[in-house]
Amino acid sequence: MEATKHSVSIVERRRAELDGILGILAFDDGYISLDTSLGKLVIEGEGLRVENLSKESGKILLVGTVNSLYYERKKEKRSRG
Repeated sequence: MEATKHSVSIVERRRAELDGILGILAFDDGYISLDTSLGKLVIEGEGLRVENLSKESGKILLVGTVNSLYYERKKEKRSRG
């Protein structure tokens, strides 16, 4: 199975277009957590809202003020030995 491509485009911190979205994990007007093909993506800001979401294509359009975005690392299990 081919991996879904992931991209993020932010226009003047007021609009974010994203591809490769597998689902919305959590959201409110200041925080959106997304499951992407490259891991968990967190977007923080003000007045954030989902303007458009297509589960079939994996695209999402967010509007509001984007203050930051970051990917969370997957925690690796440590072996005890």
